[in-house]
Amino acid sequence: MTGIEALRARHPKVASDVEAPTETVEEASSPAPRFVGTVAPIIEPAPPKAIATANPMAMAKIHGRVLPGSAQNTSEPTVAIADGDREYEAAVDDDGNFQMNLPPGSYTVTARAGDEVAEAEVKDLAEDEDREVTLVLARGAMIEGRVDGCDGPCAEVPITAKTAGTQVQSSLTSSELTGVFKLEGLMPGRKYDLVFQADGSRRLVVRGVAAPKRDLVVTMESLPTLSGGFGIERGEKCPMESISITVGGQQWPRPDESFDRSCRFKIEDLSDAESVHVRATGKGWHFEVDVAIPAHGDPPFLCLHPPCREPEPEVEASLQIIFSGSPTGPVRVWTVSSNGGAETSCDPASEPCILSKLKPAAGVKVHVTPSLCESRNFTVDLQQGTNTLAFHCQQLRRIQGMLRSNGDLTAASGPHVRCSSDRASQAAYDFFFVLECPLRQASIEYQLSPKHPWQAVAIKPGDADSIAFVDIAVD
Repeated sequence: MTGIEALRARHPKVASDVEAPTETVEEASSPAPRFVGTVAPIIEPAPPKAIATANPMAMAKIHGRVLPGSAQNTSEPTVAIADGDREYEAAVDDDGNFQMNLPPGSYTVTARAGDEVAEAEVKDLAEDEDREVTLVLARGAMIEGRVDGCDGPCAEVPITAKTAGTQVQSSLTSSELTGVFKLEGLMPGRKYDLVFQADGSRRLVVRGVAAPKRDLVVTMESLPTLSGGFGIERGEKCPMESISITVGGQQWPRPDESFDRSCRFKIEDLSDAESVHVRATGKGWHFEVDVAIPAHGDPPFLCLHPPCREPEPEVEASLQIIFSGSPTGPVRVWTVSSNGGAETSCDPASEPCILSKLKPAAGVKVHVTPSLCESRNFTVDLQQGTNTLAFHCQQLRRIQGMLRSNGDLTAASGPHVRCSSDRASQAAYDFFFVLECPLRQASIEYQLSPKHPWQAVAIKPGDADSIAFVDIAVD
């Protein structure tokens, strides 16, 4: 059998720079089967690179003075020195003199005072060199425009103008709910990247806006929404329970979301990130998946267990209250049933009183409480579609009075006063009371204490606008 010979490369190169060639050799024996193997050449390492000998502690200096452009500008000047990646603040005295010690290199020196600005370029600053710069301020340029598309009024959208990766100016939109903004004190002719960040909206960067600029309109985009589900058969119970989100390894600050009855979920206002990690759990199921977030719009529907069919439309019912008897003022209506409830307020004089998006069910408790009408309770069977309930207003009348007794009565032991027809209207206001009883009410009841029986006392008839006064004297 012929041995396999390793081939040595004559011109060694760094392995990461080239793709290693392969050699094919054969090994044979008379009765034995033939086979083919591959041999990679041995790559000799490249000689080590020379170590830099530059002095890491080498320093240089920039100094100078800031001169105001106008006598009206009384703002204190500031000086920033940037190397294209970072920005450094120089020391400035009361006379506008400044200085900055920093490593050798090329820098941009920018001075500001109010809405005036000046700039100078310092090229190839050498080690131990002290370069002098004089900056004469002049009125700066302005970028102004309007922000639209916020989740709510664009009243306070932080805006930052950057150039060469360095922040130079920040602002907020106006508080006039119009989204109008102004960035002042910018260098004329300089191009800026504008960064807009509003609550509930994606971070938006508008690049290369040259100052000055007017009537710039920026439209914010809502944060993305992730929708998804778990495929189930018609009528099958959803096994999934909760879904959670992590962004960059950090738990999303909002609580976990739940799957609905159709085994669907929706997570709104996702973080403005390139991707999120999704964890979904249920009885017998656990999913983990990374979801890419597009630059615009929402990510595609996430089907954890295909096929994810469109859910059947939910069957809904509505209940309309038909009033008679001239009710006045607002009406409160609410329902209670085994599958939930609903509540609404309305004014029958100007709008229909309708409870929408109810679930059809039998034996639904309906409570109607109108102003200046007797409250009533109903039990109805809600069918799919529109249901109606007739309500006749039994007008109320105010009854107030005083209960006097020669006996030993205290507020702790009584008395109690109520409308005779409504035992739930019981009131205890020491010895003075105020009730609202149905207009047809001919009497009220009182009880001196829990150990005393209820007694009836007649009231004078009257209309809804009249007040009945009752003076109850007890021996």
